[in-house]
Amino acid sequence: ELYKVGSRGYTDNFYEGPPQTDDMLYDGPKIQQAHAPLGVVRKAGSDPVIEARNPIRPGDIIEYLGSGLSSTQHRILTLRDLEGNILEQANPGNRITMEIDPPGPGWEEHSLLRKGA
Repeated sequence: ELYKVGSRGYTDNFYEGPPQTDDMLYDGPKIQQAHAPLGVVRKAGSDPVIEARNPIRPGDIIEYLGSGLSSTQHRILTLRDLEGNILEQANPGNRITMEIDPPGPGWEEHSLLRKGA
């Protein structure tokens, strides 16, 4: 599960000395991700507020990661801004609500959303 939420690989953090030229990642991440972070639950409950981290669109299949890394899969039916206006897409930094199928139980604050890359 850690490889699904990480993006840069893991190092010894200077334990064996400063990094050398061949330790640098110039061509991309060490680990090719199968999942992309979508958002963070900022307000819990049955109608949670999500802060987007990557673009989110209706029709996306998302995975909710609750405490203990329990996960459930959902399809986004509708996105709305906090004033209730329907959105075609949420962009990074937007705070939104969404209608999903199947409806989720109350989501927990600080939980994560991700989707397959």
